[in-house]
Amino acid sequence: MKKILFTFIILLLFTNCAGLYKNEKYRVKYVDKKYDYESLHNIIFLTKSFGESKNNYNLGRIYLTIEIPNYEIPNYTYNDLLIIIKSSKEKSILKENLIIPKKDKYNKPEILNNVVITKKDGKKIIVDKNKIRYTYKENPDTEFKEALIYLPEILSGPITLELGRVKIGDEVYNVPKIYMQKYRVTESYSLLGSLLEEGGEHLPGYHSEGWIDD
Repeated sequence: MKKILFTFIILLLFTNCAGLYKNEKYRVKYVDKKYDYESLHNIIFLTKSFGESKNNYNLGRIYLTIEIPNYEIPNYTYNDLLIIIKSSKEKSILKENLIIPKKDKYNKPEILNNVVITKKDGKKIIVDKNKIRYTYKENPDTEFKEALIYLPEILSGPITLELGRVKIGDEVYNVPKIYMQKYRVTESYSLLGSLLEEGGEHLPGYHSEGWIDD
């Protein structure tokens, strides 16, 4: 009897001693005026594509990347109160030649007006444009060229982000309203599954994902 009980405990340990991975992060849920966007990477495309490559990849669009960090950032405080804005341009093809855009021209976004964040209760957070920091202005040699929007409170629930006019390169773009919400991904694998997976075998565990209101 003791041997059976011991075996049961060992099996329980291996099957249920699971590593639980949970990631909650703001994603773009949709964008006003039918602008193209990628929710997974929080990319908003501000221009139309020049065309498509042979693998149906759109080309030549100028875009913004929106990030609301859920991790610690070295040398920063109040990580939950920060929105990071980046900009860039896709590669394009002209007469079958691949054209790589000049990064310095397209990766220095400048927000020209106050930023407005509408919370789920309808109340607004307004960030003065003069309080937005630019890493590339503070350090021209930095690899991380970003606009940093610091907020007075932690965000929760669905939000609407209004950046307004943003200058990228020589052009000014009217950025549409961006609707964002937290997206939760939960993964769970047993200890036994992890061991088998290292050996080349995959033992699936629990997986769920979806929008949350927190």
